[in-house]
Amino acid sequence: MDVSFVRDYINLVDHLSDPLLLVDKTYEFIGMSAEEWGRLSSQEKRGYLQTMADDVIYALGAMQKVRVGESIISYEHQAQAIIVNSANHVAHVIRLK
Repeated sequence: MDVSFVRDYINLVDHLSDPLLLVDKTYEFIGMSAEEWGRLSSQEKRGYLQTMADDVIYALGAMQKVRVGESIISYEHQAQAIIVNSANHVAHVIRLK
């Protein structure tokens, strides 16, 4: 299963990285501690989040759901969207077209 999208890939990565910043313990996905994450500048965090978003899109090509920190990110083929469900039940929808 591949993630099918029509949008510019860079744009898609940017839009997925935005809600990742709001996810509790998102840094655990890349093996960082809260202290390490806290020492990063906003620009450094943004770079890591974009890399995470790229990794998540790749992972969703092989599995329907991926855990990142305190959230579940899923690929909804029928809706042509990636859904970020946070632990606090807030969902972010990233459209793929």
